[in-house]
Amino acid sequence: MREKFAQQLEKNKTVTEESFAEMKTKTYHNGDDVKVGDKILFGMTLEIDENEQKQISMIMLCENQIDYYETDDRHVIADTYLPIIKLK
Repeated sequence: MREKFAQQLEKNKTVTEESFAEMKTKTYHNGDDVKVGDKILFGMTLEIDENEQKQISMIMLCENQIDYYETDDRHVIADTYLPIIKLK
């Protein structure tokens, strides 16, 4: 799973006190608090309702949470900076 976030792990900056103060959302998708020094990563989750309507949402996670997720292959898109993921 780490390879899906390789670009973000390389390019995203860590949270500083200044950037933390400016953040509107200070919790990750799983409810954990964002902390100074974290490297925030982004992924997309896919929900499909009973009418086969698809809704993609962007979520925030941190590096230590990557292993909680796996690729969601129900909807395939080209390799992207924001992978479509689901909880294991």
